[in-house]
Formats: sequence, C-alpha cells, structure tokens
Amino acid sequence: MSTEPTVTSGASAGSQVQPDYQVKLYRWQSILNRSLGYTILIILTVISSFPMLWMLLTSLRDRREVFSGTLMPEEITLAAYQFILSEFHIMNFFWNSTMVSLATIIAVVSLATLAGYAFARIDFWGRHLIFLTLLSTLMVPATVLIIPLFLQLRDFRLIDTRLGLILAYIGGGLAFSMFLMRSFFEALPAEL
Repeated sequence: MSTEPTVTSGASAGSQVQPDYQVKLYRWQSILNRSLGYTILIILTVISSFPMLWMLLTSLRDRREVFSGTLMPEEITLAAYQFILSEFHIMNFFWNSTMVSLATIIAVVSLATLAGYAFARIDFWGRHLIFLTLLSTLMVPATVLIIPLFLQLRDFRLIDTRLGLILAYIGGGLAFSMFLMRSFFEALPAEL
C-alpha cells in the first residue's frame, strides 16, 4: 500500500470531461426535441378540435344567431336539441340502432366462438377446406354482394325489417370473426 499520490496526464483528464459534456448536450437536445414535438402536437390538436367546438357552440345558439359571425353565443339555448328530439323521433332511431347492434354482436360472437373452437380443436374431415372457403369470402368486395343480398332479403320478405338488417350484418362480420377466434384458440395450449 503506497501513500504516494498518482499523477494523471492532461489528456486523460480532458477525455473524461468530454463525455460528460456530450451526455449533457444529448439530454438538452432530447428535451428540446421532445418539447418541440409536444408543442406541434398541441397546436395540431387545437386546430383539429376547432370544428367540433364550433359545431357544439353553434348547436347551443338561437336560430337567428347562427350566422352572426361570432364564435361565442350571446345566449345559450337547448332549443335545437328539443326540436330534434321532439320532431324527428331520434330516440326511435337510437333504439333501433341499439337493438340491431346488440343482436348482431351477440350472434356474431356466439357463432364465431363456437366455429373458431371447432376449426381449431376438433379434427373432422374437410376442416381446412371449409375454413378456407369461409376465409375466401373475405376477398369478395361488399359492393358485389349488394344486389344478391337485396334479392334474397326481398324473397324472404325481410326488406325494411330489423331481422333483415341483423342477418346482413351477421353475414358480413362472421367470416372475419371466425378467423379471429380460430387464431385465438390455436394460440391457447390444448390442456386448457
């Protein structure tokens, strides 16, 4: 154990200072870049949310005040919402959409889960051929199916009914949902 001090050369001391300076410079550049990025995102958010704000404020104005050219309404009123709810029966439309959506979701999830499990776990003859046939329906554009779908719904007298709409949505969403559920069941261990 020696008590003599060791002398370091100037070159090694200078090389030790340089990395600290580079680290600090990198940190400041990172902070500035991040700040600039967030500033740009905030500006773009404000610009893109302006039309929504304008629509909301316009809906709270009186009819005479809509084309006044000011952003803020002089008097806030809910007359437009009362008019829409009372005159256009919009709650009936909302209820129809809710019923059709719920029925479609329940049917597609139930059928896709059962079919996905069958295609993933049960070994039966023609399993791959049937699955590829169902999967190939995803390659057919929806616009090609409009006229045949209309003719079928007309023949079954399901035009302008909720059931016809539900069946059309089920037919449109079932193939992809089965593919998704089959992939999910194949990813699970067979022991589960």
